[in-house]
Amino acid sequence: MRNSKTLTLLAVFALLVIGVLVDRRYRATEARLLKLGDVSKGEILFQGKRARLERVGQKTPPHWRLDDFDGAKAVDSRVNDDLVNHLLDLVRAMSDVTASPLDPKSAAEYGMKNPQLALTLAWETPQAGQEIVLFGNRNLSGQAMFAFFPKRELLVEVPSSAMALFEHKDARDLRDRRITTFDTDDVEDLVASGKCGSFKLTRDGDRWLRSGKVVKTETAEHWLGQLLQIHYDDLKDAPTTAAAAGENPVCRLELAGRRDLRESIELFKLDGTLWARNSRLPATYHLPPGVLATLVPPN
Repeated sequence: MRNSKTLTLLAVFALLVIGVLVDRRYRATEARLLKLGDVSKGEILFQGKRARLERVGQKTPPHWRLDDFDGAKAVDSRVNDDLVNHLLDLVRAMSDVTASPLDPKSAAEYGMKNPQLALTLAWETPQAGQEIVLFGNRNLSGQAMFAFFPKRELLVEVPSSAMALFEHKDARDLRDRRITTFDTDDVEDLVASGKCGSFKLTRDGDRWLRSGKVVKTETAEHWLGQLLQIHYDDLKDAPTTAAAAGENPVCRLELAGRRDLRESIELFKLDGTLWARNSRLPATYHLPPGVLATLVPPN
């Protein structure tokens, strides 16, 4: 009888030990898997330039703030949220893989010594953690790119189609490179003056008026879309100051919109090149050639 009780106690003890080990293994595995919703900070190394990001609020999809770019504090902290969130969604999908389909010891052979793209993601809840992901070479067919999770010893192939959004991009594209904070749907009134013309574009229900005359909706919204998607090709990432000596004013745009949004954009030439300054943005933006052609007013 005593032996029977002893065996029973030993069996219970063994089950408890197994349960603890399984629970620990489960927790360890769980901690290693990326919990994307909890990511609060990120560092992206792309084409030799490093961007440090921090999540702002708890919106879904996440909204990000740029803290540091290429070793300098970012004054214009806007981020290309679509590009960054696409990359994080891609990492989340890869993190579901629990067994490495390729030998992780061969990672260096797949371009991981000098990765094309590298991410470091960190989170504080439910417990502090970090994930590192490196993107190396393409495979021989060019149909996939190799990605490596060094902390998890996971080496996988990523379809090139999933990386298409990064084609023809450079590190600057991690930033929001627009010179305005407005979207087309935000605009109620636009007043232009200077070499881009003197006119007022007004939303009137489902139609648009240019200085009181009806303009085709498609024409007006196409023109607005082009204007609001002007991207700078370089910037002085420093607080905007008053007009510098030698500036030649070119054009002024004043926008008013929903929710009492207002901003003014000044275009000017300095040393023969075109720049923009926005009343709501902190930096000064260099514009590529041909931008003025975009500002020919709609008829």
